This record gives sequence, C-alpha cells and structure tokens, in this order.
Amino acid sequence: MNTASEIRRFHAILAKLGSMSQKPTILSAYGVTSTKRLSLGQLQEINQNLEKQLKENEEKAQKLIKKRRATVLTLATDAGIKEKEGYEKFNRFMLKSSIHHKEFFKYTADELNDLIKQFRQILINNER
Repeated sequence: MNTASEIRRFHAILAKLGSMSQKPTILSAYGVTSTKRLSLGQLQEINQNLEKQLKENEEKAQKLIKKRRATVLTLATDAGIKEKEGYEKFNRFMLKSSIHHKEFFKYTADELNDLIKQFRQILINNER
C-alpha cells in the first residue's frame, strides 16, 4: 500500500467510527497537523489501531443486539405472541403488528428498544 491509499483508509475508518472530530487529536500525538506529514509506517500503525477499535465496537454492538433480541423473545413468549415451539405466530405479529412492521432480524439495536417497550406495554395491558 502507498501513503495516499493509507490516508484514504484512515479517513474511511474514522468516518465509520463517527470520530472525524478526533482527527486533530490523533495527528497531534504524532506531532503533525496533516495526514500528508505522516510516514507510511505511522499511517499503517494508526489504521491498525483504528481498525481494532472498529472491530471492538462492532462486536459490542452485536452483543447488544443479541441481548435485546433475547429480551424481546422472552417478552413475546410471556405475552403469548411467540409460542415456545415455533415462530409462525411471532413472525406474523412482527410483520403485521410490531412497531416497525418488519422481520425480527431486520430490527436495529434502537428499534429493538422500541420493540421491547411495545412488548412490555402488551404485558401490562394483558394484566388488566
């Protein structure tokens, strides 16, 4: 890889992390104000560290989604919407009546929070 491609990679990773505002801090740690002043080795080192951070963030996000999915399935079972032996009734509910009207595994972490609230409200209403 050459320096120009590593600079592009640096910006792409920062953007994925949502950390463009951290660019000056990262660069100042190397005593520069521009990526063009970094050596190829420095850019590769920075990119490796950023990619490690990106991977850790993605792993945390996946764990969070798994945890929220498990919560939804438990609540749906308690509410009688998901049967213990199958998903047919649950899948119909998800497409027709869930808060975002889409398949369960297409829900994002934030949308799963909405779904958890919906199922908790269903449980409260069922108790009345």
